[in-house]
Amino acid sequence: MQPKGKTGKADQALAYIQQLYRIESDIKEKTSSEKLTVRQQQSKPIIDKLKSWLDKSIAHSPPESAIGKALFYLHEQWPRLIRYLDSGIIR
Repeated sequence: MQPKGKTGKADQALAYIQQLYRIESDIKEKTSSEKLTVRQQQSKPIIDKLKSWLDKSIAHSPPESAIGKALFYLHEQWPRLIRYLDSGIIR
């Protein structure tokens, strides 16, 4: 358990994911072309930061720990996660 007032690895990942969800919420009524443009301009830099964070964090987390398992899962799912960046149709 994280001590009160401290942030951990999961908090950083959640912050990135919340930013991505916020962007998707903001563009839900836009055209496919507009969504693609926003995803490339706004979401991709966040995804790049998340990937950098993931690569750094996975190297320093025991694989059997809860965070290690979550990081490994994210790493394995990465190709599926980033597919939406190249499309305005994917929801």
